Amino acid sequence: MSGNFNKEDAGFVAALAALEDHVSGMIVAGQTAYRIQGEVRAAYQAGSSSVFQAKIDEWIIAYNNVMIKFQDLGEKTGVVGQAIDAGEQDAGVTGANWDTNDGIYDILAPAGG
Repeated sequence: MSGNFNKEDAGFVAALAALEDHVSGMIVAGQTAYRIQGEVRAAYQAGSSSVFQAKIDEWIIAYNNVMIKFQDLGEKTGVVGQAIDAGEQDAGVTGANWDTNDGIYDILAPAGG
């Protein structure tokens, strides 16, 4: 592994893929909870259902809060990717502007090389 990092780095790509898989599973769980909530409200009219329905409501509220955090993480991950792209582009432009006749080359070149 080199000391360079970019968006195609295996660890970065694997982390993004794992995050996307996890979010997909969370979306399915949320859809299931919403479906169950609707079914319970429609079919379970006894007074005892209020406790059960309150627990479903609590789960959905917690789920929505977690999904907001995951969406925020996804947006920040995208910003990180954009920053990496910009850094790579800036480094390429800067490197292309260096010339063997300027002082930077002399400073970076090994002595006697």
